[in-house]
Amino acid sequence: MARSPFRQFSISDLKAHRENGFPIQVPDTNDGVAYHNTRAETEIDKFTNTRGYGANASIRSWRRILEAFDPAGRDGWAFDGIKLAPGAQAIVQDNWLIVGLDDSFAQANWYSGREIPKRNLYAFIGRAKRATGELEILHTCYSGQWAHSLIGFLLTNPDIWQPLGVEARPLARKY
Repeated sequence: MARSPFRQFSISDLKAHRENGFPIQVPDTNDGVAYHNTRAETEIDKFTNTRGYGANASIRSWRRILEAFDPAGRDGWAFDGIKLAPGAQAIVQDNWLIVGLDDSFAQANWYSGREIPKRNLYAFIGRAKRATGELEILHTCYSGQWAHSLIGFLLTNPDIWQPLGVEARPLARKY
């Protein structure tokens, strides 16, 4: 099995990476997902103490340079790679794949007319392009079955990830 090209850099590898890499802006949290979270928190703040019991809103966003994926995976644990901060700048190589998820969750006993959807999410796979210095979005998903959608895209397009040394293999969950 081929070793992933991303792990265990030597000092000379890191220097070469910096010299041969190029900077890109890692996508920030999706605007629609961020708005869902802000709206939910605003509505929850208006609740009385008794109505607000158990009400909460949360948001999570992550990005990874894709090193491996689990073809049988069902969630974020199906994707392994170097973590990137949403909205940050990263030095990458041409055609590296970046996978990401933005997920906002809201739960409450909503007042009539103030209902907010329980969940809003955005998942994507993008490819770093040296020519433009940007991330080319290859596939997106807005549904709860986002991991299946991204894995299905990867499995039907092996020409995108196999030349990079990305592995399709079972991944152990990292609790």
